[in-house]
Amino acid sequence: MYMNELACQCATFINGSLDSDCDVVNFVARHGVYFRRMMSPTGRNSLFCCGRPGARFSVIAHINKSFVRAHYQSQLTVSYHRTVHLLLKLLFVKFRYLSISCLSQADITYAIDSICTS
Repeated sequence: MYMNELACQCATFINGSLDSDCDVVNFVARHGVYFRRMMSPTGRNSLFCCGRPGARFSVIAHINKSFVRAHYQSQLTVSYHRTVHLLLKLLFVKFRYLSISCLSQADITYAIDSICTS
């Protein structure tokens, strides 16, 4: 998830540069993003930002935290959601927000460890 955060920060900076009122900043950003791409740090960063969520290069202006979060969540499988939900329930039991009388604390800890390491 750290890389997604980095991509959001890069995209925010690039979008700020592309929308800048300063002609020099605006020109350098546009030239780097749209013409020099791999020969420009700004262009490489824009490709990185678009590559993380698999977006087309033309949508760089729309990349923000909610865009990346929506993409990330759309990639999660039903199985993954079920595993996370089970883990959440087990953590609630472990910290005594919920209770299951048929399992001991050792059983709960073992189940959590098994889920997290598999």
